[in-house]
Amino acid sequence: MKKLIIFLKKFISRILIFINKPNFSSESYYSYSKDVKKIADNIDNLLSQKIKIFKGNYMNFLDSNLSYNLRENYINIISKIINTNTEKLNDFQIDSEYQKILNNIKDEGYASSVNLNIDSVKVKNIHNHLSSLQKYPGHIISNSNRPTKHNLKNSKFITYHPKDLLKSNDICEILFDKKLISIASSYFSCLPTCVTLNCYWQNALNQQDYNPQYFHRDNHDLKLLTYFIFLTDTNTLDGGHEYIKYSNNLENFNNRLDIEIKDKINAILKKKFNISNSSEDNLLYLFFQLDKNGYGHEDIYDELKKYKIELFGESGSGFLTDNYGVHRAVAPLIKPRLIFWVSFGLFNNQNSKRLPERLEIKSSNNDNNNKNFSVLKYVYRNYIKFS
Repeated sequence: MKKLIIFLKKFISRILIFINKPNFSSESYYSYSKDVKKIADNIDNLLSQKIKIFKGNYMNFLDSNLSYNLRENYINIISKIINTNTEKLNDFQIDSEYQKILNNIKDEGYASSVNLNIDSVKVKNIHNHLSSLQKYPGHIISNSNRPTKHNLKNSKFITYHPKDLLKSNDICEILFDKKLISIASSYFSCLPTCVTLNCYWQNALNQQDYNPQYFHRDNHDLKLLTYFIFLTDTNTLDGGHEYIKYSNNLENFNNRLDIEIKDKINAILKKKFNISNSSEDNLLYLFFQLDKNGYGHEDIYDELKKYKIELFGESGSGFLTDNYGVHRAVAPLIKPRLIFWVSFGLFNNQNSKRLPERLEIKSSNNDNNNKNFSVLKYVYRNYIKFS
């Protein structure tokens, strides 16, 4: 009888997995135009020579436990490799206002500014565009479930297919803005790659067991920069984004924390890493060597409450964060919130077994001779199929 019960449980589990299997359109692999393929292949080859990152295992490399210093060393090597192969496309010039934004990200890990906002017309147009699109239950498309009525009704997050999002002229205007790519390029010290493109509803359901609602780090690249735009008005009851200042950079984290807080965190880190006899008084570097995604360390995050920043705002307001820094999605209590975001990383980020289908855009000879268009072809190659 016991064996029968176990068998039935496994059988039912497999049926549920099959029923909920996502059915979004996808590609088996991403092919690129000749010019972009040449650049990507050259970078792949140099990565395999310099730091043993082989084509196809970029995500496996990131899954390994890296010390903070080794991580920073790899970032410098990779950015130089990318620069070597994209130097004809590089143009990092930004004005004084955007330099302030860049400085704030480097200093505190995040930045909000009126220069990152979009107007109400764009917000309205995006809402109208989304109203006709297929919705998927999940935080991002690659982790979504089949869009059944039951799944959509009971999902904490509702997302959209990136290909469908890119059919909005207003979203493309946001993504193709030269200032956005320039600030990302300046932050990475090389031409970036768009690694995530998403828009989701976060519903006010009585659930708190979904990972993004707990403090964590994004670890799907060695360095990340994410641009968020609120598409609904948000305040403390409507959900938002919470970020721990300085948590993206060891030097700033060490220099900016109060001594009392540093002492408390050092004591917690000693216990977590079973350090009993050590001449080291400052173990803050271990804060960056916790479980790779940082989940489950609320005892430390509670001590950092002084440095937690709550990011809310009116629809259309935007902000940038280094999402290697510790952050979480704040759950709405009263009404759902809608947010759009795009993340940039160093290189390829094909972290899904099922790659979302790209939007195909046919280019003319004039486009191919345009430097800015060539930049877009490289940066968004995993979301737009330029042909």
